[in-house]
Amino acid sequence: MKGKNCLIFGGSGQIGRHLIRKLTQNDYRVIVVTRNIHQKGHIIKTQGNAGYIDIVEANIFDEAKIKSLFERADICINLIGILYEKKRSSFKNIHTLFPSLLAKLSKQNKLKHLHSPVLLQLTQLYKFHLFF
Repeated sequence: MKGKNCLIFGGSGQIGRHLIRKLTQNDYRVIVVTRNIHQKGHIIKTQGNAGYIDIVEANIFDEAKIKSLFERADICINLIGILYEKKRSSFKNIHTLFPSLLAKLSKQNKLKHLHSPVLLQLTQLYKFHLFF
């Protein structure tokens, strides 16, 4: 079986933190992408065992950086979602363009891709047997 490396976008939120805990308990190595490592890094690091979590600071629209992260992952989970627009965080950017980029990179890298917007909850993850 191939290694269990999971790339997570939106891991510092409520669902993301619980997901990181569950994944690391089940021997997944987790790469968490955040906008500001200094602001969210300490929160994310405490969610799993030492050595299981790698935090990377990146702009989600930096395709070259995101592509390099995909080379280290077997699974991609997107938990980024917004309820209102501001600056570059438009509904189109966050809920259409970014998931499209992830789908394209997932296909190129032959990953199991799971796009799970915040409102779908964790129940969808069980369909993909990530925890068993």
